Amino acid sequence: MRAEAAGIAFRMFLDRGFDDVTVDDLCAAMGLSRRSFFRYFKAKEDVVLAHLGDFAEKSCASFSSRPDQEELWPALRRSMDPFVHQAGAHPARTLGILRLIRDSPTLRAAHLDRIDRWRASLATVIAHRRGLENADLHATVLASAALGAFTSAVPQWAHNPDTTPLADLRRSSDFSLPRYFLTSLLLSASYPVQAHLTAIPLPSPSSSNPAPPTSTRALPRIRNPSALTACSSAASSSATIK
Repeated sequence: MRAEAAGIAFRMFLDRGFDDVTVDDLCAAMGLSRRSFFRYFKAKEDVVLAHLGDFAEKSCASFSSRPDQEELWPALRRSMDPFVHQAGAHPARTLGILRLIRDSPTLRAAHLDRIDRWRASLATVIAHRRGLENADLHATVLASAALGAFTSAVPQWAHNPDTTPLADLRRSSDFSLPRYFLTSLLLSASYPVQAHLTAIPLPSPSSSNPAPPTSTRALPRIRNPSALTACSSAASSSATIK
């Protein structure tokens, strides 16, 4: 019944737009009371995004199942296989979901929340692979980089799905991150930048030859020196990306 109800809702969302369909509209079309609807779905957004939770679980399971001798980045790339396979098997439905997310601020916010939870779960299994109980900065940055690259490839595929296989985009765009990018991610995660950078003053109207803006910028002070160790380790990992 849940799958049938989700199919009805999905068609209504595609026809009218996610934000223009109310829960009462869905209940009427499904023949359900509001109480019954919320037994099947936590919220209206869950009708569309429930699959993402499944992909997060499958992604983490896929990563955990990779051989111990496999390098980290190839294992992370293969952890995205469940979504790639689903998109290949059901491209029209996948594209419809992506279009709904793109066009609805409400749905997009819920989607980003699920991506954040996916990132946290992936960071945890990365930490476990490294013999840690909980995710540290290193694992969190690697999970963020992997998901950031993948979620950048997905819209490119959605823009031209007939000629650009998602698997090809995944191979060409993600996990080829230069060292400075991982370094920037680690440093930005280790301290609040605004608290350590002085504001760049605007030149006064009477100033005919103002100093270059970069001359007034203070160098940031690292509050967490241990972040540099994690930075070096993560950046070194990027050198082995294939």
